[in-house]
Amino acid sequence: MTDAISKTPKGLEEMAKRTFGLKLKMRQLLILIDGKRSIAELEKMVPSLDVRSCIAELLTQGFIQQEQALIPVQSAAATVNMAGAPAALVPTIGVAVNAKNAQEVVRRTANLITDTLGPNGNDFALRVERCQTLDELRALVPQMFAVVEGVRGGRVLADFKLRLGVI
Repeated sequence: MTDAISKTPKGLEEMAKRTFGLKLKMRQLLILIDGKRSIAELEKMVPSLDVRSCIAELLTQGFIQQEQALIPVQSAAATVNMAGAPAALVPTIGVAVNAKNAQEVVRRTANLITDTLGPNGNDFALRVERCQTLDELRALVPQMFAVVEGVRGGRVLADFKLRLGVI
């Protein structure tokens, strides 16, 4: 699948009105994001910029989104394993996942983000903590994975997926 990213409505507003006052390098990268270019292509276009860190920050702040999810997200009716292994073999974040304990799942997911990313994950952990339902949390999973990969790399992302388990 593609790793192309596109601007969100917030990103488009920043482009049109400079409402949020992005730093120059972040704004320059935001200008290059068109929904077609991959992260690798963006890295080639601006080799002097740490593109992955900037993309992680733009994702966290809600200026961009992944054009296509890297992995499937569980629907309310289906059980999809985020790490690609059989659900019985993958540990969850230490609590049964159901509507009754959604806030506990949200809290533990936010803690996992903070444990994995340290201070770099604080903004995204706060976004996760604002989730009221499991569906809201599931909607953030693709961005969550992109941020972890952008900040810590593919190996840490694989470990993160295993620790997160099935949501």
